Amino acid sequence: MSDSSDLEETLYEDDIPYDTEDHAEATVQPLLRGKGRTHETIGKFSNANEADDFMKSEGGWTLKSRNETSEGRKDFYTCKFNRRQLNRERPTARCLALVCLHFADDSLNVALLSNGALHMHNGLPTDRGLSDEQKESVGDIYASSIQRPKLLLNELLHCGIPEPKITRLKAYLTALRQKKYRSSKATFGKLYQWCIERSEIPEDMDTPFVQQVFDDSDMTPKIRILFTTKRLISSTTLASNVHADATYKLNWNGYPVIVTGCTEKSGRFHPFCLAITTAETDTDFAFIFSTIKSLATSFNPSILVADCADAIANGFSSTFSNDFVRVNCWAPVHRNMQKQLLTIRSEKLRSQFALDINTLQLAHTVNSFNKAVTLFAEKWDAIGEDSSETVKRQIEQCLQHFVKEYCDRYPGWFEGHAPGHPSHNNALKSMNNVIKTEYTMRSRLPVAQFANMACTIVQDWSQSRNPEAVNYIPFDSEALI
Repeated sequence: MSDSSDLEETLYEDDIPYDTEDHAEATVQPLLRGKGRTHETIGKFSNANEADDFMKSEGGWTLKSRNETSEGRKDFYTCKFNRRQLNRERPTARCLALVCLHFADDSLNVALLSNGALHMHNGLPTDRGLSDEQKESVGDIYASSIQRPKLLLNELLHCGIPEPKITRLKAYLTALRQKKYRSSKATFGKLYQWCIERSEIPEDMDTPFVQQVFDDSDMTPKIRILFTTKRLISSTTLASNVHADATYKLNWNGYPVIVTGCTEKSGRFHPFCLAITTAETDTDFAFIFSTIKSLATSFNPSILVADCADAIANGFSSTFSNDFVRVNCWAPVHRNMQKQLLTIRSEKLRSQFALDINTLQLAHTVNSFNKAVTLFAEKWDAIGEDSSETVKRQIEQCLQHFVKEYCDRYPGWFEGHAPGHPSHNNALKSMNNVIKTEYTMRSRLPVAQFANMACTIVQDWSQSRNPEAVNYIPFDSEALI
Protein backbone atom coordinates (compact mmCIF):
# COMPACT_ATOMS: atom_id res chain seq x y z
CA MET A 1 0.00 0.00 0.00
CA SER A 2 1.34 3.51 -0.81
CA ASP A 3 1.49 6.36 1.70
CA SER A 4 -1.03 9.19 1.49
CA SER A 5 0.15 12.82 1.56
CA ASP A 6 -1.11 13.22 5.14
CA LEU A 7 0.70 10.09 6.20
CA GLU A 8 3.97 11.25 4.65
CA GLU A 9 3.83 14.35 6.85
CA THR A 10 3.63 12.32 10.04
CA LEU A 11 5.61 9.14 9.23
CA TYR A 12 9.29 8.65 8.60
CA GLU A 13 11.90 5.96 8.21
CA ASP A 14 14.68 5.47 10.74
CA ASP A 15 18.14 6.85 10.17
CA ILE A 16 19.55 4.71 12.94
CA PRO A 17 18.85 0.92 12.89
CA TYR A 18 16.69 -0.18 15.78
CA ASP A 19 18.47 -2.60 18.09
CA THR A 20 15.89 -5.28 18.74
CA GLU A 21 18.17 -7.06 21.18
CA ASP A 22 18.25 -4.07 23.50
CA HIS A 23 15.67 -4.52 26.25
CA ALA A 24 15.97 -0.96 27.46
CA GLU A 25 13.41 1.66 26.53
CA ALA A 26 14.41 3.06 23.10
CA THR A 27 13.36 5.71 20.63
CA VAL A 28 13.84 5.87 16.89
CA GLN A 29 15.41 8.95 15.35
CA PRO A 30 13.17 10.57 12.75
CA LEU A 31 14.06 11.92 9.34
CA LEU A 32 14.16 15.67 8.97
CA ARG A 33 10.68 15.71 7.57
CA GLY A 34 9.51 14.25 10.89
CA LYS A 35 9.89 17.75 12.38
CA GLY A 36 11.27 16.38 15.61
CA ARG A 37 8.56 13.79 16.12
CA THR A 38 9.67 10.48 17.57
CA HIS A 39 8.32 6.97 17.96
CA GLU A 40 8.83 5.20 21.23
CA THR A 41 8.92 1.48 21.80
CA ILE A 42 5.87 0.34 23.74
CA GLY A 43 6.18 -3.41 23.23
CA LYS A 44 8.33 -6.23 21.90
CA PHE A 45 7.47 -9.62 20.40
CA SER A 46 9.60 -12.69 19.80
CA ASN A 47 8.26 -13.36 16.28
CA ALA A 48 5.96 -12.03 13.56
CA ASN A 49 3.05 -14.33 14.40
CA GLU A 50 2.98 -13.10 17.98
CA ALA A 51 2.95 -9.49 16.75
CA ASP A 52 0.17 -10.10 14.22
CA ASP A 53 -1.94 -11.89 16.82
CA PHE A 54 -1.54 -8.93 19.16
CA MET A 55 -2.70 -6.43 16.52
CA LYS A 56 -5.74 -8.57 15.73
CA SER A 57 -6.64 -8.85 19.40
CA GLU A 58 -6.38 -5.08 19.82
CA GLY A 59 -9.03 -4.58 17.16
CA GLY A 60 -8.62 -0.79 16.98
CA TRP A 61 -6.14 -0.43 14.15
CA THR A 62 -6.13 -0.44 10.34
CA LEU A 63 -3.03 -1.26 8.30
CA LYS A 64 -2.22 1.94 6.41
CA SER A 65 1.09 1.25 4.70
CA ARG A 66 3.98 -1.20 4.57
CA ASN A 67 7.52 0.02 3.96
CA GLU A 68 10.70 -1.95 3.33
CA THR A 69 13.59 -0.03 4.89
CA SER A 70 17.28 -0.68 5.42
CA GLU A 71 16.49 -1.66 9.02
CA GLY A 72 13.68 -4.04 8.10
CA ARG A 73 10.00 -3.93 7.27
CA LYS A 74 7.69 -1.45 8.95
CA ASP A 75 3.89 -1.81 9.05
CA PHE A 76 2.08 1.42 9.95
CA TYR A 77 -1.36 1.27 11.56
CA THR A 78 -3.78 4.18 12.03
CA CYS A 79 -6.87 4.37 14.21
CA LYS A 80 -9.71 2.58 12.48
CA PHE A 81 -12.22 5.31 13.38
CA ASN A 82 -10.47 7.95 11.26
CA ARG A 83 -12.59 7.48 8.18
CA ARG A 84 -15.78 6.22 9.77
CA GLN A 85 -18.80 8.19 8.59
CA LEU A 86 -21.43 9.68 10.88
CA ASN A 87 -24.87 10.30 9.34
CA ARG A 88 -23.29 9.76 5.91
CA GLU A 89 -20.87 12.64 6.43
CA ARG A 90 -17.15 12.32 6.87
CA PRO A 91 -15.95 13.45 10.30
CA THR A 92 -14.11 16.74 10.53
CA ALA A 93 -11.90 15.54 13.39
CA ARG A 94 -9.10 13.02 13.04
CA CYS A 95 -7.63 10.62 15.54
CA LEU A 96 -3.84 10.95 15.22
CA ALA A 97 -2.98 7.80 17.17
CA LEU A 98 -0.54 5.68 15.16
CA VAL A 99 1.54 2.58 15.83
CA CYS A 100 4.17 0.76 13.83
CA LEU A 101 5.40 -2.83 13.81
CA HIS A 102 9.13 -2.90 13.10
CA PHE A 103 10.28 -6.31 11.79
CA ALA A 104 14.05 -6.27 12.32
CA ASP A 105 16.12 -7.56 9.43
CA ASP A 106 18.78 -9.14 11.66
CA SER A 107 16.53 -11.16 14.00
CA LEU A 108 13.03 -12.58 14.43
CA ASN A 109 12.11 -9.93 16.99
CA VAL A 110 9.37 -7.40 16.30
CA ALA A 111 9.04 -4.03 18.04
CA LEU A 112 5.79 -2.16 18.56
CA LEU A 113 6.32 1.59 18.20
CA SER A 114 3.92 4.45 18.91
CA ASN A 115 3.87 8.12 17.94
CA GLY A 116 2.65 8.91 21.44
CA ALA A 117 -0.65 10.45 20.34
CA LEU A 118 -3.69 9.51 22.40
CA HIS A 119 -6.93 8.31 20.85
CA MET A 120 -9.28 11.26 20.29
CA HIS A 121 -12.71 10.13 19.12
CA ASN A 122 -14.78 13.25 19.79
CA GLY A 123 -17.24 13.57 16.94
CA LEU A 124 -16.24 10.20 15.52
CA PRO A 125 -18.74 7.32 15.48
CA THR A 126 -17.15 4.51 17.48
CA ASP A 127 -20.08 2.13 17.76
CA ARG A 128 -19.43 -0.96 15.69
CA GLY A 129 -21.33 -4.14 15.08
CA LEU A 130 -24.13 -5.48 17.25
CA SER A 131 -24.65 -4.85 20.93
CA ASP A 132 -24.20 -7.70 23.40
CA GLU A 133 -27.98 -7.96 23.74
CA GLN A 134 -28.42 -8.18 19.97
CA LYS A 135 -25.64 -10.76 19.64
CA GLU A 136 -27.19 -12.98 22.30
CA SER A 137 -30.64 -12.76 20.70
CA VAL A 138 -29.30 -13.37 17.19
CA GLY A 139 -27.39 -16.40 18.45
CA ASP A 140 -30.53 -17.89 20.01
CA ILE A 141 -32.63 -17.20 16.91
CA TYR A 142 -29.92 -18.57 14.62
CA ALA A 143 -29.79 -21.77 16.66
CA SER A 144 -33.55 -22.16 16.20
CA SER A 145 -33.01 -22.57 12.42
CA ILE A 146 -33.94 -19.01 11.44
CA GLN A 147 -30.81 -17.91 9.61
CA ARG A 148 -31.84 -15.49 6.87
CA PRO A 149 -31.01 -11.83 7.71
CA LYS A 150 -34.48 -10.42 6.99
CA LEU A 151 -36.20 -13.19 8.94
CA LEU A 152 -33.81 -12.58 11.82
CA LEU A 153 -34.67 -8.88 11.80
CA ASN A 154 -38.36 -9.72 12.03
CA GLU A 155 -37.74 -12.03 14.98
CA LEU A 156 -35.70 -9.35 16.76
CA LEU A 157 -38.57 -6.89 16.35
CA HIS A 158 -41.04 -9.44 17.73
CA CYS A 159 -38.77 -9.93 20.75
CA GLY A 160 -38.55 -6.17 21.35
CA ILE A 161 -34.82 -6.04 20.57
CA PRO A 162 -33.53 -2.85 18.86
CA GLU A 163 -33.13 -3.46 15.14
CA PRO A 164 -29.49 -3.35 13.92
CA LYS A 165 -28.38 -2.30 10.45
CA ILE A 166 -28.73 -5.23 8.08
CA THR A 167 -25.12 -4.81 6.92
CA ARG A 168 -23.92 -5.25 10.51
CA LEU A 169 -26.23 -8.23 10.96
CA LYS A 170 -24.85 -9.89 7.82
CA ALA A 171 -21.29 -9.31 9.02
CA TYR A 172 -22.11 -10.87 12.39
CA LEU A 173 -23.80 -13.86 10.72
CA THR A 174 -20.67 -14.40 8.64
CA ALA A 175 -18.58 -14.45 11.81
CA LEU A 176 -21.11 -16.75 13.48
CA ARG A 177 -20.97 -19.25 10.61
CA GLN A 178 -17.20 -19.08 10.57
CA LYS A 179 -17.10 -19.85 14.29
CA LYS A 180 -19.44 -22.81 13.84
CA TYR A 181 -18.16 -24.24 10.55
CA ARG A 182 -14.66 -22.70 10.53
CA SER A 183 -13.20 -20.44 7.89
CA SER A 184 -15.00 -20.02 4.58
CA LYS A 185 -11.68 -19.51 2.82
CA ALA A 186 -9.67 -22.63 2.07
CA THR A 187 -6.98 -23.15 -0.50
CA PHE A 188 -6.62 -26.39 -2.43
CA GLY A 189 -3.78 -27.40 -0.11
CA LYS A 190 -5.63 -26.53 3.10
CA LEU A 191 -8.72 -28.47 2.02
CA TYR A 192 -6.52 -31.44 1.15
CA GLN A 193 -4.83 -31.26 4.56
CA TRP A 194 -8.25 -31.04 6.23
CA CYS A 195 -9.24 -34.27 4.49
CA ILE A 196 -5.99 -36.06 5.35
CA GLU A 197 -6.50 -35.27 9.04
CA ARG A 198 -9.90 -37.03 8.88
CA SER A 199 -9.04 -39.92 6.57
CA GLU A 200 -8.21 -42.45 9.28
CA ILE A 201 -11.10 -44.82 9.97
CA PRO A 202 -12.09 -44.38 13.65
CA GLU A 203 -13.12 -47.09 16.08
CA ASP A 204 -16.42 -45.40 16.90
CA MET A 205 -19.28 -46.44 14.62
CA ASP A 206 -20.74 -42.93 14.35
CA THR A 207 -17.61 -40.79 13.99
CA PRO A 208 -17.30 -39.37 10.45
CA PHE A 209 -14.23 -40.01 8.32
CA VAL A 210 -13.22 -38.87 4.87
CA GLN A 211 -11.93 -40.54 1.72
CA GLN A 212 -10.60 -38.18 -0.93
CA VAL A 213 -8.91 -37.76 -4.31
CA PHE A 214 -7.29 -34.43 -5.21
CA ASP A 215 -5.97 -33.96 -8.74
CA ASP A 216 -4.27 -30.68 -9.63
CA SER A 217 -2.58 -31.92 -12.81
CA ASP A 218 -5.00 -29.99 -15.04
CA MET A 219 -5.70 -26.27 -15.25
CA THR A 220 -8.86 -26.89 -13.22
CA PRO A 221 -8.18 -28.95 -10.05
CA LYS A 222 -10.42 -31.99 -9.53
CA ILE A 223 -11.80 -32.55 -6.04
CA ARG A 224 -13.58 -35.70 -4.88
CA ILE A 225 -14.39 -35.99 -1.17
CA LEU A 226 -16.55 -38.73 0.37
CA PHE A 227 -17.96 -38.51 3.92
CA THR A 228 -19.28 -41.54 5.79
CA THR A 229 -19.18 -43.55 9.03
CA LYS A 230 -18.66 -47.21 9.82
CA ARG A 231 -22.34 -47.63 10.71
CA LEU A 232 -23.53 -46.16 7.40
CA ILE A 233 -21.19 -48.40 5.42
CA SER A 234 -22.28 -51.44 7.45
CA SER A 235 -25.80 -51.13 6.01
CA THR A 236 -24.40 -52.40 2.69
CA THR A 237 -24.53 -55.91 4.15
CA LEU A 238 -28.34 -55.71 4.06
CA ALA A 239 -28.69 -53.91 0.72
CA SER A 240 -29.37 -55.33 -2.72
CA ASN A 241 -29.80 -52.05 -4.59
CA VAL A 242 -28.05 -48.70 -4.89
CA HIS A 243 -29.64 -45.27 -5.26
CA ALA A 244 -27.55 -42.31 -6.39
CA ASP A 245 -28.50 -38.72 -7.07
CA ALA A 246 -26.83 -35.31 -7.17
CA THR A 247 -28.16 -32.04 -5.84
CA TYR A 248 -26.93 -28.51 -6.35
CA LYS A 249 -27.22 -25.06 -4.75
CA LEU A 250 -25.50 -26.19 -1.56
CA ASN A 251 -22.12 -24.48 -1.98
CA TRP A 252 -20.76 -21.31 -3.55
CA ASN A 253 -18.55 -23.19 -6.00
CA GLY A 254 -21.50 -24.93 -7.63
CA TYR A 255 -20.04 -28.39 -7.00
CA PRO A 256 -22.61 -31.19 -6.98
CA VAL A 257 -23.30 -32.98 -3.71
CA ILE A 258 -23.97 -36.65 -4.39
CA VAL A 259 -25.85 -38.86 -1.94
CA THR A 260 -25.61 -42.63 -2.33
CA GLY A 261 -27.51 -45.30 -0.43
CA CYS A 262 -30.18 -47.97 -0.68
CA THR A 263 -33.85 -48.58 0.01
CA GLU A 264 -35.26 -51.42 2.06
CA LYS A 265 -38.54 -53.29 1.65
CA SER A 266 -40.57 -50.58 3.36
CA GLY A 267 -39.28 -48.03 0.86
CA ARG A 268 -37.23 -46.15 3.46
CA PHE A 269 -33.91 -44.73 2.24
CA HIS A 270 -30.65 -45.52 4.08
CA PRO A 271 -27.58 -43.49 3.04
CA PHE A 272 -24.13 -44.99 2.62
CA CYS A 273 -22.28 -41.72 2.17
CA LEU A 274 -22.30 -38.13 0.98
CA ALA A 275 -19.77 -36.83 -1.54
CA ILE A 276 -18.61 -33.52 -3.00
CA THR A 277 -17.15 -33.62 -6.51
CA THR A 278 -16.22 -30.98 -9.05
CA ALA A 279 -18.44 -32.58 -11.70
CA GLU A 280 -20.72 -35.54 -12.47
CA THR A 281 -18.48 -37.55 -14.78
CA ASP A 282 -17.92 -41.31 -15.06
CA THR A 283 -14.76 -40.88 -12.99
CA ASP A 284 -16.57 -39.01 -10.21
CA PHE A 285 -19.20 -41.72 -9.79
CA ALA A 286 -16.58 -44.46 -10.16
CA PHE A 287 -14.72 -42.86 -7.23
CA ILE A 288 -17.86 -43.00 -5.06
CA PHE A 289 -18.77 -46.58 -5.93
CA SER A 290 -15.18 -47.86 -5.73
CA THR A 291 -14.73 -46.21 -2.32
CA ILE A 292 -17.88 -47.91 -1.04
CA LYS A 293 -16.60 -51.20 -2.49
CA SER A 294 -13.20 -50.78 -0.79
CA LEU A 295 -14.90 -50.20 2.57
CA ALA A 296 -17.41 -53.06 2.07
CA THR A 297 -15.59 -55.64 -0.03
CA SER A 298 -18.47 -58.15 -0.09
CA PHE A 299 -20.98 -55.59 -1.39
CA ASN A 300 -22.15 -56.51 -4.90
CA PRO A 301 -25.53 -54.90 -5.72
CA SER A 302 -27.52 -55.98 -8.76
CA ILE A 303 -29.93 -53.01 -9.00
CA LEU A 304 -29.07 -49.37 -9.75
CA VAL A 305 -31.79 -46.75 -9.26
CA ALA A 306 -30.91 -43.34 -10.71
CA ASP A 307 -31.91 -40.86 -13.37
CA CYS A 308 -31.00 -41.30 -17.02
CA ALA A 309 -27.44 -39.95 -16.69
CA ASP A 310 -25.00 -42.35 -18.37
CA ALA A 311 -22.19 -41.26 -16.03
CA ILE A 312 -23.88 -42.94 -13.05
CA ALA A 313 -24.36 -46.25 -14.89
CA ASN A 314 -20.81 -46.17 -16.30
CA GLY A 315 -19.31 -45.50 -12.88
CA PHE A 316 -21.41 -48.29 -11.38
CA SER A 317 -20.47 -50.88 -14.03
CA SER A 318 -16.76 -50.04 -13.77
CA THR A 319 -16.86 -50.88 -10.05
CA PHE A 320 -19.33 -53.72 -9.70
CA SER A 321 -20.52 -55.54 -12.82
CA ASN A 322 -21.97 -54.96 -16.25
CA ASP A 323 -24.67 -57.48 -15.37
CA PHE A 324 -27.09 -55.30 -13.42
CA VAL A 325 -30.63 -54.00 -13.75
CA ARG A 326 -30.80 -50.27 -14.31
CA VAL A 327 -33.93 -48.60 -12.99
CA ASN A 328 -34.52 -45.14 -14.46
CA CYS A 329 -36.29 -42.81 -12.07
CA TRP A 330 -39.86 -42.24 -13.26
CA ALA A 331 -40.09 -38.58 -12.16
CA PRO A 332 -37.52 -37.14 -14.64
CA VAL A 333 -39.08 -39.20 -17.45
CA HIS A 334 -42.51 -37.79 -16.61
CA ARG A 335 -41.24 -34.20 -16.44
CA ASN A 336 -39.32 -34.48 -19.70
CA MET A 337 -42.30 -35.84 -21.59
CA GLN A 338 -44.56 -33.13 -20.16
CA LYS A 339 -42.25 -30.56 -21.75
CA GLN A 340 -42.01 -32.51 -24.99
CA LEU A 341 -45.79 -32.78 -25.28
CA LEU A 342 -46.11 -29.00 -25.35
CA THR A 343 -45.33 -29.24 -29.07
CA ILE A 344 -48.80 -30.79 -29.52
CA ARG A 345 -51.11 -27.79 -29.74
CA SER A 346 -54.30 -29.69 -29.00
CA GLU A 347 -54.82 -29.85 -25.25
CA LYS A 348 -57.11 -32.86 -25.62
CA LEU A 349 -54.52 -34.89 -27.58
CA ARG A 350 -51.77 -33.76 -25.24
CA SER A 351 -53.68 -34.94 -22.16
CA GLN A 352 -54.53 -38.25 -23.81
CA PHE A 353 -50.90 -38.87 -24.80
CA ALA A 354 -49.73 -38.14 -21.25
CA LEU A 355 -52.41 -40.42 -19.79
CA ASP A 356 -51.27 -43.29 -22.01
CA ILE A 357 -47.67 -42.85 -20.85
CA ASN A 358 -48.82 -42.92 -17.21
CA THR A 359 -50.66 -46.16 -17.96
CA LEU A 360 -47.51 -47.68 -19.49
CA GLN A 361 -45.65 -46.89 -16.27
CA LEU A 362 -47.92 -49.33 -14.41
CA ALA A 363 -46.77 -52.34 -16.47
CA HIS A 364 -45.96 -55.17 -14.05
CA THR A 365 -43.60 -57.21 -16.26
CA VAL A 366 -41.07 -56.50 -19.00
CA ASN A 367 -43.08 -58.57 -21.48
CA SER A 368 -46.32 -56.68 -20.80
CA PHE A 369 -44.48 -53.37 -21.10
CA ASN A 370 -43.03 -54.25 -24.51
CA LYS A 371 -46.43 -55.35 -25.81
CA ALA A 372 -48.08 -52.21 -24.43
CA VAL A 373 -45.46 -49.99 -26.12
CA THR A 374 -46.19 -51.67 -29.47
CA LEU A 375 -49.92 -51.05 -29.08
CA PHE A 376 -49.24 -47.49 -27.90
CA ALA A 377 -47.19 -46.71 -31.02
CA GLU A 378 -49.81 -48.22 -33.33
CA LYS A 379 -52.57 -46.22 -31.66
CA TRP A 380 -50.82 -42.88 -32.04
CA ASP A 381 -49.70 -43.62 -35.57
CA ALA A 382 -53.36 -44.14 -36.46
CA ILE A 383 -54.41 -40.94 -34.67
CA GLY A 384 -51.75 -39.05 -36.61
CA GLU A 385 -52.93 -40.43 -39.94
CA ASP A 386 -56.47 -39.24 -39.23
CA SER A 387 -55.31 -35.72 -38.31
CA SER A 388 -54.13 -32.73 -40.29
CA GLU A 389 -50.54 -32.55 -41.51
CA THR A 390 -49.61 -30.14 -38.74
CA VAL A 391 -51.08 -32.30 -35.97
CA LYS A 392 -49.63 -35.45 -37.56
CA ARG A 393 -46.16 -33.90 -37.54
CA GLN A 394 -46.54 -32.87 -33.90
CA ILE A 395 -47.62 -36.38 -32.86
CA GLU A 396 -44.83 -38.04 -34.85
CA GLN A 397 -42.25 -35.80 -33.22
CA CYS A 398 -43.42 -36.67 -29.68
CA LEU A 399 -43.84 -40.37 -30.48
CA GLN A 400 -40.37 -40.68 -32.00
CA HIS A 401 -38.78 -38.91 -29.04
CA PHE A 402 -40.63 -41.10 -26.53
CA VAL A 403 -39.84 -44.41 -28.25
CA LYS A 404 -36.19 -43.54 -28.88
CA GLU A 405 -35.41 -42.14 -25.44
CA TYR A 406 -37.69 -44.03 -23.05
CA CYS A 407 -38.46 -47.31 -24.77
CA ASP A 408 -35.19 -48.14 -26.52
CA ARG A 409 -32.47 -46.22 -24.65
CA TYR A 410 -33.84 -45.84 -21.10
CA PRO A 411 -36.71 -48.33 -20.68
CA GLY A 412 -36.33 -48.97 -16.94
CA TRP A 413 -38.93 -46.55 -15.59
CA PHE A 414 -42.02 -48.81 -15.28
CA GLU A 415 -43.09 -50.56 -12.08
CA GLY A 416 -42.32 -54.11 -13.16
CA HIS A 417 -38.79 -53.47 -14.42
CA ALA A 418 -37.25 -54.52 -11.09
CA PRO A 419 -39.92 -56.25 -8.94
CA GLY A 420 -39.47 -55.56 -5.24
CA HIS A 421 -37.53 -52.36 -5.86
CA PRO A 422 -38.76 -48.77 -6.32
CA SER A 423 -39.13 -47.27 -9.79
CA HIS A 424 -38.17 -43.83 -8.51
CA ASN A 425 -35.67 -41.93 -6.36
CA ASN A 426 -38.27 -40.13 -4.26
CA ALA A 427 -36.91 -41.26 -0.89
CA LEU A 428 -33.39 -40.08 -1.74
CA LYS A 429 -34.61 -36.76 -3.16
CA SER A 430 -36.56 -36.23 0.04
CA MET A 431 -33.32 -36.59 1.99
CA ASN A 432 -31.65 -34.06 -0.33
CA ASN A 433 -34.43 -31.65 0.54
CA VAL A 434 -33.81 -32.21 4.25
CA ILE A 435 -30.16 -31.23 3.73
CA LYS A 436 -31.26 -27.95 2.17
CA THR A 437 -34.02 -27.08 4.62
CA GLU A 438 -32.63 -28.32 7.94
CA TYR A 439 -28.85 -28.06 7.54
CA THR A 440 -27.91 -25.32 5.06
CA MET A 441 -31.26 -23.49 5.42
CA ARG A 442 -31.28 -23.11 1.62
CA SER A 443 -28.11 -21.02 1.84
CA ARG A 444 -25.05 -21.76 -0.24
CA LEU A 445 -21.97 -22.40 1.88
CA PRO A 446 -18.32 -22.22 0.82
CA VAL A 447 -16.89 -25.69 0.18
CA ALA A 448 -14.68 -25.43 3.27
CA GLN A 449 -17.68 -24.75 5.51
CA PHE A 450 -19.88 -27.30 3.76
CA ALA A 451 -17.19 -29.94 4.36
CA ASN A 452 -17.60 -29.42 8.11
CA MET A 453 -21.37 -29.42 7.63
CA ALA A 454 -21.13 -32.72 5.73
CA CYS A 455 -19.43 -34.34 8.72
CA THR A 456 -22.33 -33.22 10.90
CA ILE A 457 -24.86 -34.56 8.39
CA VAL A 458 -23.39 -38.06 8.09
CA GLN A 459 -22.92 -38.24 11.86
CA ASP A 460 -26.60 -37.43 12.37
CA TRP A 461 -27.57 -40.06 9.79
CA SER A 462 -25.38 -42.60 11.52
CA GLN A 463 -26.54 -41.91 15.07
CA SER A 464 -30.20 -42.16 14.06
CA ARG A 465 -29.50 -45.72 12.85
CA ASN A 466 -28.00 -46.79 16.16
CA PRO A 467 -30.41 -49.37 17.69
CA GLU A 468 -29.95 -47.65 21.06
CA ALA A 469 -31.09 -44.27 19.71
CA VAL A 470 -34.42 -42.91 20.96
CA ASN A 471 -35.57 -42.18 17.41
CA TYR A 472 -34.02 -45.28 15.88
CA ILE A 473 -34.53 -45.78 12.12
CA PRO A 474 -34.62 -49.55 11.49
CA PHE A 475 -33.68 -51.38 8.30
CA ASP A 476 -36.69 -53.49 7.26
CA SER A 477 -35.51 -56.53 5.33
CA GLU A 478 -39.12 -57.64 4.82
CA ALA A 479 -42.11 -55.60 3.74
CA LEU A 480 -44.46 -54.63 6.54
CA ILE A 481 -48.14 -55.42 5.99
